[in-house]
Amino acid sequence: MKKIAKVLLGLCALLLVLEIGLRLGLGLGNPILFEPNVNYGYLPVPSQDVRRFGSHVVINHAGMRSAEFTDAKPDRTRRILFVGDSVSFGPTYVGQDDIFPTLVGVEMNRGTATRWESLNASAPGWAISNELGFIKSRGTFGADVVVLVINTGDLAQPFSVVDGTGSFPYRRPPLALHEALFRYALPRLGLAPRTAADHGSTGDATDALPVSAVLESIAQFRSIVERAGARFILVYTPAVGGEWNQPNWTAAHSSMGEWARQTHCNLVDVSSVLESAEAGRVYFDGIHLRPAGHAIVAKEVISKLKSFYY
Repeated sequence: MKKIAKVLLGLCALLLVLEIGLRLGLGLGNPILFEPNVNYGYLPVPSQDVRRFGSHVVINHAGMRSAEFTDAKPDRTRRILFVGDSVSFGPTYVGQDDIFPTLVGVEMNRGTATRWESLNASAPGWAISNELGFIKSRGTFGADVVVLVINTGDLAQPFSVVDGTGSFPYRRPPLALHEALFRYALPRLGLAPRTAADHGSTGDATDALPVSAVLESIAQFRSIVERAGARFILVYTPAVGGEWNQPNWTAAHSSMGEWARQTHCNLVDVSSVLESAEAGRVYFDGIHLRPAGHAIVAKEVISKLKSFYY
């Protein structure tokens, strides 16, 4: 009995050490939480401060991955509102200070008496229809400029919803060990269903939308922004790799560019800049950006903003 007791005690001690290590070392047991919404599918739960996989994620009172702000825009302040999916949200393994909405705000505040605020209303897995639903229901937050960030997969992606499981939990797991086992280990071993990665998905090709429908959603989004008295910028980041080098995606990209020209849209297409860089330096997976990729996008957006105001 004493030997069994020692074994059980040792096992408990090992599990305790693992639990503490997973929490302190990887941030497991404390994922970003989401809440459903009928208008835009879902959004991070407001007021979260999480350190996970070595990165810092802060969600403000409005459910945005950006610094706190006052609902009423202060005097002598210009406000930028980014709306997008996982590319602008930044996967949870990219730190808050390294995502391009943050970088743009920091740079625009250099050497100027005007204060700039950068808000990042983005959610992993969002489609353009989710983003349209957000701007319809939540407004522009008094922004002077609204930046809609899209990528290749968005040009066909239908409205995205989540069910509170996998990478979009509504509540915290009971233990870090539980999350490590059921969210990561067992799915990788084929012993449990795989869930979407932290960045969400680009939609299922079986229910893909025609690009004309997606462009109509962008046009509606732009109309709402401009009626609110703000400038509109459309930022496009390409997905790279074999599956994206297909005629349907090339045609969708061309249609978007032609639509932007015909409608005189302020388009920041960073395709040539990102595609000319070494993919492994700027991309994690051909879609989601490393810090170097975020820096490139920030530079292009800053250039467009300065053409407006300086």
